[in-house]
Amino acid sequence: MSSDLRATVMNKVEKICIKNRIIKLAILAGTGTPADLADRFEISERTVKRSVRELRQEGWNIYYDYNRVSYVIKKNAKHVVEHMPV
Repeated sequence: MSSDLRATVMNKVEKICIKNRIIKLAILAGTGTPADLADRFEISERTVKRSVRELRQEGWNIYYDYNRVSYVIKKNAKHVVEHMPV
């Protein structure tokens, strides 16, 4: 396997891990701001926002709640139970 292919595979794995962590924190309403998440995950704020956008495209009902200062996932979203990563 070439090093470019390994880097691409690793980036996909890292992307999945980041999105799973965002989901878990959003369920707990504990993400903080996009800047907080970026610092926590050692990624850019733009990458955080891109990941959240991708989660929405995948069907997650995730939104930023300014009162809680956190991304949250709508509690009655059936998608949460059916598609929660293991």
